Amino acid sequence: MSQRSHSSEKTVPRLLAGVVSLLILGFFWVILVPDSNSNSTEATLAGESSGGGSAESDATDATEKKPVFLNPDDFPPLPGEGPLRIAMRYLGEDGEAGFANEQLEQSLPGSISGRVTGPKFEPLPQVVLTIVGGPQDGLSCETDEQGHFRLLDLIPGTHFIRLATSDGGRYMRMQRIGSRGRTKRDFALGTSVDLPMAFFDHKGKPLMGATVEMDGRTFLTGADGVAWCAGAPAGPRVLVQIQGEGHVPVRFELNILPQRVAEPIQMPALPQGAVIRGQVKSWPGGELPRVTVVPRAIQPGPFQIVWETWQEVEVGADGFFELRGLPTDRMVDVRVFHAGGVASPRVRALRASTLHASVVEFTMTRGDARIAGVVLDAGGKPLRGAKVELKASDPAAALARLYPGLSNAPATVRLPVPAAIHRQAVTKRDGAFDFAWGDHPKGTGSLLLKVEADGYQVARREIRSGHSDLRLRLKPAIRSARLMLTAADDGPMPSAYLWIVDGETHETVEPQLGDLLPGWYSIAARRGDHDILAKRVYLGARTELAIR
Repeated sequence: MSQRSHSSEKTVPRLLAGVVSLLILGFFWVILVPDSNSNSTEATLAGESSGGGSAESDATDATEKKPVFLNPDDFPPLPGEGPLRIAMRYLGEDGEAGFANEQLEQSLPGSISGRVTGPKFEPLPQVVLTIVGGPQDGLSCETDEQGHFRLLDLIPGTHFIRLATSDGGRYMRMQRIGSRGRTKRDFALGTSVDLPMAFFDHKGKPLMGATVEMDGRTFLTGADGVAWCAGAPAGPRVLVQIQGEGHVPVRFELNILPQRVAEPIQMPALPQGAVIRGQVKSWPGGELPRVTVVPRAIQPGPFQIVWETWQEVEVGADGFFELRGLPTDRMVDVRVFHAGGVASPRVRALRASTLHASVVEFTMTRGDARIAGVVLDAGGKPLRGAKVELKASDPAAALARLYPGLSNAPATVRLPVPAAIHRQAVTKRDGAFDFAWGDHPKGTGSLLLKVEADGYQVARREIRSGHSDLRLRLKPAIRSARLMLTAADDGPMPSAYLWIVDGETHETVEPQLGDLLPGWYSIAARRGDHDILAKRVYLGARTELAIR
């Protein structure tokens, strides 16, 4: 710790020393104790004080102390390891409206955290974990220097996670996320091995010409039904997917040891697949309807069915569709969705047969429940090219109502994306949009209308009932705000920062981020497994936020 030397010469007036000391104490008081009655953009989580005391007593006390200069190394660093992760959500310029949006976009209950390790169980940093498919496709995070990761705000259910290592490796894993508590999962990525595997058809004969997929690599079975999977990834719960003509596509989770295998591994016989044919007789125009098939109940067995094969299947231009390879040992729900219409019937429940193709028919109608309007620019003119989204505020509840079989399913069925939980459109020259919402399950919360356009601020509107005359005027996006993080006790700060602003990621080595919209933000900072802060802050041209 450094300390300033003082002259003992009597020529220095004692009054001057008192004034200097008073100024020093006043400096630290301004930093550590912001004025609670002001609208200052400074905020602190530590060092706050509610104590009083007169200016005279402060000055008197100051004359009895030597000024001390604080050394950052004398204070403990922020808890945790690795970069500081700052998640920011823009709430708008209006505080009350912004806080209402925040409540509407409440955090989802699911999460997954753990560690990624290599062949020698060493931690793997800079591994990008990304959700693949489903309602949260593209959501990602990155491991820190110790290989730790954490994905937050997940919809409970089955998710597929792609792991991309810094050396170009690609791995796919599957995990069911619970609705209560945090899901823990470590990913061990082993060395490559040569793995022969033998597959059989529903009669027990070698399955020739089938496709075997592991971590994005594809292999074919020969006349003997054997696929020589050269360079297969070793490790626990490796996904192996097999697709054979006329059979149900299935998936295995295998624990593959990093050792040479001489004889082919004998896999269970694949079941024979059935066919469902159907037609959507009419729809309100625009995009083509999409079909999704989900089981009513999951039955245990030696493999898992690849249900995403029949999710979001686009019908033909003539409205016809054909779904092959469906299992015959269980009931399934067939649903059709369209952004501008509602299906009749809402659902068809059936059991497919190998003896004959099952036939289903649907009709899409506009319905009376509409959410329509126009997007305008700042001058009140129709805005072309605006992206309009209509989402369920509680997608987990809506999915559970639409697909009851998902609530009790093991880790086998990837979450579907029906229009009932997510509709979207792009405005044309007239700036208009028009959604149906009659298939939104009752009792599952409200809807959130979100509008985005280049150069404009995001507009949000909560929808509780049908509207046909919405007018959404977008404000120009003037990105003049900047946030600077400081240590409340002048201690050391991390050397790396991961900023996530409304889903967009920025990596910096400085504790500040500019080019932000002025207004209210919900800010949550985390480092490793430690929560640092959770706060709502108004960001102006230069806002400092003290953390500790």
